[in-house]
Amino acid sequence: MVVYHGGPSRTKGIELARKPALLLLALLGITACPQGGEEPPAPVEVRDVSVAVDAGVTTILRVAWSQADAADGWLEFDLGDGEWRTSPVTARGAGEHEELVLGAPAETDVQVRVVTDNLGSLYTSAIEIGRTGALPEDMTEPVLDTWLPEQLGPEEFVLGSVDVDGGEEYVGPFWLFIANREGRVVWYREIGPWVTLFPRPARDRTHIAWERHSLLDITGELSMLQRSTLDGRWAEEIPLPGLGWAWDELDDGTVLYDRNRGDETATLEEISPDGTTRTVWDCTAWIAQWAADPDRCYTNAVNWSPDRDSVLWSTYWGDWIAEVDRASGEVLWHAGELDGGWTVDAGAILDLQHYPNYSPDGTLVVSTHVPGEEGEQRAREFVVDDSAQELREIWSYGEGVDGYAKYSGEAVRLVNGNTLINYGTGGEIREVDLDGTTVWSLKFGLDHTLGHTQLIDDLYELNRGR
Repeated sequence: MVVYHGGPSRTKGIELARKPALLLLALLGITACPQGGEEPPAPVEVRDVSVAVDAGVTTILRVAWSQADAADGWLEFDLGDGEWRTSPVTARGAGEHEELVLGAPAETDVQVRVVTDNLGSLYTSAIEIGRTGALPEDMTEPVLDTWLPEQLGPEEFVLGSVDVDGGEEYVGPFWLFIANREGRVVWYREIGPWVTLFPRPARDRTHIAWERHSLLDITGELSMLQRSTLDGRWAEEIPLPGLGWAWDELDDGTVLYDRNRGDETATLEEISPDGTTRTVWDCTAWIAQWAADPDRCYTNAVNWSPDRDSVLWSTYWGDWIAEVDRASGEVLWHAGELDGGWTVDAGAILDLQHYPNYSPDGTLVVSTHVPGEEGEQRAREFVVDDSAQELREIWSYGEGVDGYAKYSGEAVRLVNGNTLINYGTGGEIREVDLDGTTVWSLKFGLDHTLGHTQLIDDLYELNRGR
């Protein structure tokens, strides 16, 4: 391998598996640095490297350069901690190019260099220094409270939404944010006066998506799903008429959401990528066999389960959960404070529960109040026992712990076995292990409401777009 340095920097080794050209040469028995015979290809030099702050997001740096010939190219950058990170390797032609530095906190000096690879001949530019800008003054920032890195999974970042000063009123304005594990915001977007409580990475991980609406807006004039890459280069909007509260999507981008048609009807709706719509389930018609009050259908969670192709529907005033088969609209089971449902362990009764979801092991995890005990919150894990028709609790967290969400909140089991807990109007994100030890937490303060939060490990994935 031929390595050329254009300045005082050193290129770290590139794994063979990341470099298709080198892998092909290896399979053909050709070395990148022959002992004799043909000369290796010349390195492709990089010129006119510049670093600038993105006009829309001050934590994004735009690195531009030019190269005379075609070669793979990428960035290497140091955020000030001595660790060199890389952007994705991309095949680039001759001419001008641009790549982003993602993951940098605000007001941080970043060392950047451009690397090209021409069939094993590397060129590394001189180091340039860029500095990210300040965050907007009215943006809500978290404070790191606990951080035990050796007990965490591989995810470096958390995506979420937070209001500015709405407290318990859900009035906004809201911000989307991505913060690193140290609690430093590395990306943001202002939503304005609208509510957004369910930001998510897209199922195909090419962008992020979030809802923008006023709660229970039956006209649908303001309600929509917005999709965008982190740099805003690609974006689209999908109207969600009558969006009540929550949404989710399928692998192909089909959108599921709860729709309110006035005070009389709450339904589960589906919008396919080609714009085709259908009503999956009419909750108000279904619940009429047990309760006449349609308010008991109003939901705070619509969560699709890929393995089961079903939707978990959670009611905030009704205190019950249902699982609905997406294809048929059949209710597979329901449990909680509604007649005709499955049994729930006596010590684990649901009360203003939020965000039921299936764990990687197929158990049901939910955040709930403790009935009759003001200020008591629990994360509960249940076995969904079809034969016994019951939710049988096997784990809980929260007893004797200072943490409470008067409204909202969620609990999600992570792949590493820890549980990510969100305290909603309590303004805190907390990761705990199975023993109940807090291994990481960020606090936004009691005057702030958190929407859905989700750990992510690759920001460049979310900047590809469709």
